[in-house]
Amino acid sequence: MAEVGDTGVRPWGHFNSLDKGDGWYLKTIVVKPGGVLSLQYHHHRKEYWMLVEGEATATLGMDVENLVRTELREGEMFHIPRAAIHRLESEKGGTIVEISLGDFDENDIVRLEDVYGRVEEGE
Repeated sequence: MAEVGDTGVRPWGHFNSLDKGDGWYLKTIVVKPGGVLSLQYHHHRKEYWMLVEGEATATLGMDVENLVRTELREGEMFHIPRAAIHRLESEKGGTIVEISLGDFDENDIVRLEDVYGRVEEGE
C-alpha cells in the first residue's frame, strides 16, 4: 500500500495518499478526462467515495450481470460494500475523496476488466 504523502500515477489519472490508521485509509483520486479505472472488487474492504470536483460515473453491483451506473454529484457519498464490483470513470475529469475501511492492502484488488490492459495487482 502507498505511504501517506505518496502519489501514484496511473493511466486513468493519479491518486494521493492523505492519511491512514488502523483499519482505514484516506486518499484522493483524480481521474483525467476520459479516464476509466478497472472494473474490480475487494475481498477485505469497503469504500466510500465523495465527488469533490468535476464529474464522475460510478458502476456498482454484486455480479457482472447486474451492474448499475450512477452519476455522482459533488458532495454526495457513494458506498461500495465489501466484495461489490465497482468502477469509477469520468468523461470530463473529476476528483473524489476515497475512504477505505477494513483489512486491506493494494493486493486486495481483483481486476475483472481493464481498458489499459493491466493485469498486475494494485490500482
